[in-house]
Amino acid sequence: MMMIRRLYIAPLFLLFFAGNLQAQKTGVQITGSSIELQDDSVHIGFILSAAGLRTDYRMDITPILYTDTNNLYLPAARIAGKSHLRLQARKQALQGKRSENQDNRLAIQTTVAGEPLRYTASVAYEPWMQHASLRVDVQMKGCCRSELLPSGLVAKDIALVVPQATRPEPNIPEPVTVSLSAAELLVQTETFVCPIAEFDSDKATGMFHRDREALRVYFHQNKTVIENGYRDNAVTLERFDKALRILQGDSVARIGKILLVGCASIEGSLQHNQNLAGKRAEVLKDFAVARGVDPQRIEIVNLGEGWDELRDLIAESDSMPYRKEALRIIDTVPIMKGRELQLMKLGGGNPYRWMMKHLFPLQRNAGYIKVYYEKR
Repeated sequence: MMMIRRLYIAPLFLLFFAGNLQAQKTGVQITGSSIELQDDSVHIGFILSAAGLRTDYRMDITPILYTDTNNLYLPAARIAGKSHLRLQARKQALQGKRSENQDNRLAIQTTVAGEPLRYTASVAYEPWMQHASLRVDVQMKGCCRSELLPSGLVAKDIALVVPQATRPEPNIPEPVTVSLSAAELLVQTETFVCPIAEFDSDKATGMFHRDREALRVYFHQNKTVIENGYRDNAVTLERFDKALRILQGDSVARIGKILLVGCASIEGSLQHNQNLAGKRAEVLKDFAVARGVDPQRIEIVNLGEGWDELRDLIAESDSMPYRKEALRIIDTVPIMKGRELQLMKLGGGNPYRWMMKHLFPLQRNAGYIKVYYEKR
């Protein structure tokens, strides 16, 4: 006879706001939460909806069952604006990629902003879950930025009580519950984490700057020291650190490779920029090694001066003066035959000064960070 042990949580209405959005507060609403313990499985359910989410953004929600000593990441959920979904579909069609929910990645429970999502998950019961708590981590992503919203408490000190049986239950076979590894859950929300099978093809492309799924850490001109307050470095490093911790704690998967590509803008001597790009990638390697990553699993590519990226940035610009002339110089003049000098002389130096202000800062980065996991 199957014993049903239940804890019903009074309907919750939780709203977590992003504090720096001035025009309209944005947050996640959770209602109708409940937890049921049936035999050896814990069943979790609640209703998700988004408030004030822009149509070109999405929210990635990760529920976490936790105590002081244990964490269990549940399957992620996603609420996306219609424009964001259309843009992703268009990009995938142009790049010939499969859906982001395919390619060895399990489907995310998803809904369109404005429609509720009935979230459900089942996990195998373990003794530490008695008096555990449940929270959700929320990350908002869109065309212009990625922002971690405050975590929200769904239930605290959950007591999975065994009530007296009132009537016998029919002998129905239990459904098979798929147990996901931490790595498989992580790739649902972090696109810079990939299966090891993708490593060789990613490295072979060479055009690392076109990969929008990779992480980037930016540096000031002629610097190799990471500053958390510069651009989005703080959020980027937090995501990188979190991925490393999750993979190192996974009993099924582990870090197979980390690919770091260093890059520099073109101003200055070629040899100096080559050294600068290499040191920027080494700084990210030190960051990973300090967190327990085996140095032999880290591969560095020194891209040196980012001429391919600069050409793409110029081609995409609608406001750069002498744009066509600059593209002609890049396409026809070899680097060692004075390419940069001709750009500096073009139009009395105005195009070069414009690039120094608008384009070169985008190239001063450890230009590519991707983490690849493999089975233990």
